[in-house]
Amino acid sequence: MDLQLAADRLRAQCPGLRLVALGLDYDSAAATTPAAYLVAEEEQAEPPELIGSRAQRVELRFSVSLVVASAARQAGIGGGLTAAIEAARSEVLDALRGWLPPGCDWPVEHRGGRLAASEVGRAVWADTFAVGFLRE
Repeated sequence: MDLQLAADRLRAQCPGLRLVALGLDYDSAAATTPAAYLVAEEEQAEPPELIGSRAQRVELRFSVSLVVASAARQAGIGGGLTAAIEAARSEVLDALRGWLPPGCDWPVEHRGGRLAASEVGRAVWADTFAVGFLRE
C-alpha cells in the first residue's frame, strides 16, 4: 500500500490536523501543530499458497505520529497536552480504522499506541496500524 493514500485520507477526514506529511520531522513540527507524520515501520509476507506462485499475502504496519503542543507552552508548563493528543487521536482513529484502501484485501486495523516523545508544552504520540494486501 502506498502511504500517500493514508495521508490523503487524513487530510480529507481530519480537519483538526494542520499538517499531514510522510516521514518524521518532529523539530520542524513545533510551529505547526497538531501535525501527523506517517511512516512505514514493518512489512511481513506469508509464504505463497501454491508451489511456484509468486503471489504472497503481505501485512504492512505503519505509524501515525501525532505532534501536539499546548497553549501553555510559552508559559513553560505542560497542561493541555493530554486533551490535545486525545482530540487529534480521535480524528485519526475514526479516519483509519476499518478503512479499506484501494488495492488492499483487508481494512486498516489499529494495533496500539504509545507516547514517543515529550517535553514541556509538546508531545508526540505514535499509533501503529496494519493493513493487508496481495503482492503478485
